[in-house]
Amino acid sequence: MAISNLSCSIIISMAIFFGVFFGVNYPEIKRSEYIPTICQSLSATFSPRFCCDLKCTCDNAKSGLPECESLVFQSQSLSTVACEQNSTLCPKSGSDAFCYNDCSIGHYKNCAGCRYVTHESCNMNCGKCYDIKLNVIYNVDRQQQNSTYTQNFKSIDDAKDFLTDHKPNKIFWCYYNPSSVTEVILNRNFTSWKWVIFAFSSLPLFVSFIVLTNHVLCNYIDDYTWRWSVVFFIWIGIILPLIILLEVWEYGPVFKTGLKVLMVFILFFVALGSLPLVIKFLISCEFTRLQIIILSFMGLIIPLVMYIPIILYVPSSIKIGSYILIIQLVLVLLTIISNRISLKASVLKNIMYL
Repeated sequence: MAISNLSCSIIISMAIFFGVFFGVNYPEIKRSEYIPTICQSLSATFSPRFCCDLKCTCDNAKSGLPECESLVFQSQSLSTVACEQNSTLCPKSGSDAFCYNDCSIGHYKNCAGCRYVTHESCNMNCGKCYDIKLNVIYNVDRQQQNSTYTQNFKSIDDAKDFLTDHKPNKIFWCYYNPSSVTEVILNRNFTSWKWVIFAFSSLPLFVSFIVLTNHVLCNYIDDYTWRWSVVFFIWIGIILPLIILLEVWEYGPVFKTGLKVLMVFILFFVALGSLPLVIKFLISCEFTRLQIIILSFMGLIIPLVMYIPIILYVPSSIKIGSYILIIQLVLVLLTIISNRISLKASVLKNIMYL
């Protein structure tokens, strides 16, 4: 029964995992394969326009209201210049901006959560957006390639800053699609919130595999605490940091500051995953609780989480940091070895006494 429940849990977790991965994260992974090159801006155009959002509720819309899809399309096609000159040519607002979504024929975002509602009530809110269109030139296999890049902004200040940084004759990094060389982007870094969603979606699958590993090891390790210490070490101390996160750190297009934070997380998980095994070992050596806490911090947590990141990212500290780390680890090892020797000596004395 337990195995069948675990199998169902793994199947459902894998469906969630692959659904989120291919729907949200895979396009970013493909984008990370775009080839870097140098772009030169030939011209840049600044185009304001209206962009509209809908706020919907699970109430039936009043009769006589326009359909939201047509209202939004009509509003977004209006000219911002004409609106400034004549207010009647602006998008509707307030009580005039109510509309409906026909849930019986359309797959709208909120309709799924609204039971027994056929005409969902919505209110349209429009504001100005700004499109920057760049005509750029770049090299593809030593041949010049022209392309157009467009980026949308909701803030006029952000749009103006972008326009200043990419005005004609400016040179900057860009990335082109090797499968379609006319497709160009200016940023191929991962989007943080998308990978946070991926992490949460993979958590059920991760936990299911941990439980499965524990079930498999039941045939080889009888002691409950030793078995879970090994399971924790395998998944939290090895697979998560050294197989998953280290691959992202090495190959993923992450900002430099993000790489430093990611390395700290990798070392933290190595320390966290190793901690139960270290504690179990120190308990077997008959150290006191206070001694176990001190040795765990001095020999595992502080070196991995503090010293190694400092040595990696603060070049001036490499020499002194390395010396302190080595001395600290040697002292911890000597403490453990001396305790083991004294423990063996006391055992031998007891045997001889018998």
